[in-house]
Amino acid sequence: MRRILGVDPGGTTGLCVLQWEGELPARADTSAMAWAAQKDPETAEDVIYAAIAESEFGQLTHVAIERFSIGPGTHKLTRSYDALYIIGLVRALCRWHDVELRLQQPASAKKAYTDDRLKELGYWFAGDHARDAIRHALLCTHT
Repeated sequence: MRRILGVDPGGTTGLCVLQWEGELPARADTSAMAWAAQKDPETAEDVIYAAIAESEFGQLTHVAIERFSIGPGTHKLTRSYDALYIIGLVRALCRWHDVELRLQQPASAKKAYTDDRLKELGYWFAGDHARDAIRHALLCTHT
């Protein structure tokens, strides 16, 4: 079984777990979308630890996380240190627990899986950050 943890790090962290056997289903079903949520950074850290270190959702094959870039206006838009802490935690846990890490550009995930496409495929979730985590997990399935 393939299991991917998708992470959109930040002040509100999006998380999701996709799991399936064989080929990823063309449309989401209860077996492919195991879980999705948005959490504050501290709670997200606990969930990430449980998912990677304690195999809460079963052994993960990959973690797909947004590659967070700091630009001149970043501090005006977000509390960037939350994203950086979460990325650091994920990198360390993946290394220690032999889980493949995929750092992905946010624009690539949003281009490949627009909101309309997520709805069409059945992977829609009400929270923006959870949807971004779903996008990263889905993008990871094709790379």
